[in-house]
Amino acid sequence: MRMKESIATKSFFGVVAGVFGYLAGCLNEIVIILALLVIMDYILGIAAVFMQGKQFDSTLALKGAFKKALYAFVIVLGYLG
Repeated sequence: MRMKESIATKSFFGVVAGVFGYLAGCLNEIVIILALLVIMDYILGIAAVFMQGKQFDSTLALKGAFKKALYAFVIVLGYLG
């Protein structure tokens, strides 16, 4: 149950931030910030693997990169549409 609450909370704040960004006319800045955060998330995820002393799994890293690319694709589709 806790996971559903977390997803609902994140979704709510995402929608609120999107609406305020749209109303303020600063969607370009929000998309750029989101792209930077996604890149930082990927880099920090790889760094965390090495800091924890775990074996780097290139398959898992590629899966994560593909997932981030799909996020970017969906965001660009929504932004252009």
